[in-house]
Amino acid sequence: KLYKNKKIILWIIKHFNFGSKSVVHGLLSEAYIRVDILMLGLFLSDSKVGIYSFAAFFVEGIYQIPVVLRNINNPILVKLINKKNFKNLYTFIKKISIISLTLTFIAAFITVNIYPYLGYFFQNDTIDLSYPILKILLCGMIIYSIIVPFDYILLMANMPSYQSLYMFIIIMINIALNYILIPIYGLVGAAIATFLSFISSIIILILFSFYKIKK
Repeated sequence: KLYKNKKIILWIIKHFNFGSKSVVHGLLSEAYIRVDILMLGLFLSDSKVGIYSFAAFFVEGIYQIPVVLRNINNPILVKLINKKNFKNLYTFIKKISIISLTLTFIAAFITVNIYPYLGYFFQNDTIDLSYPILKILLCGMIIYSIIVPFDYILLMANMPSYQSLYMFIIIMINIALNYILIPIYGLVGAAIATFLSFISSIIILILFSFYKIKK
C-alpha cells in the first residue's frame, strides 16, 4: 500500500511539473485566433467589431477542420517522436498537411462563394463590409491549416516549456501587428495582422521543431 501511494505521489508530481510548464500554452492557445477581435475592441466601435466578428465567426468554424485532424493525429505523433522515426514522421506530417490544406480550401471556397448571398437575410450592409475581411482571413486560414494538425508537436515531444514559449511568441507577434495596423487600416488592418501572424506561426513552429525535436 505504501508503495502504491508513493507511486501515485510521484505521478502527481510528474504531471504537475508537466502541466506547470505548459500552462502558458493552455491559457493562450484558445485566444490566439481571437486576438484581432480583442484588439479591435480597444480601437474601434462596437458596431465595427461586430462586422468583423461576423466574418471571423465563419473562419473560426473552418478552423475546426484542422483542429479535428490535430486531435486525431496527436497519439500518432507521440509514437513517431518517441521512436525517433523521423523519416516516417516527415512522411506522416506531409500527408496530413495536404489533407488539412485540401479540406480547409474546399470549406473556404464554399464559404466565400455562399457568403454574398447571406445579404438576402440581413437588412444592413454587414455582408458587404465584412466580405473583404472574410477573404483575407480565409486566405490566412488556408495557409495556417498546413501546421494546425501539428501545432502541439512540442507538447507531444515532451517539451511543454518550448510549447508555451512558442505560443507566447506568436501571441505577442499577433498583438503587435494588430496594434500597428488597426489604427492605420481599421478592420482590414486587423485581418492583415491576423494573416501575417498565421504566416509567422508557421515559420516559428518549423524552426522550433527542427532545432528541438531532431536534436
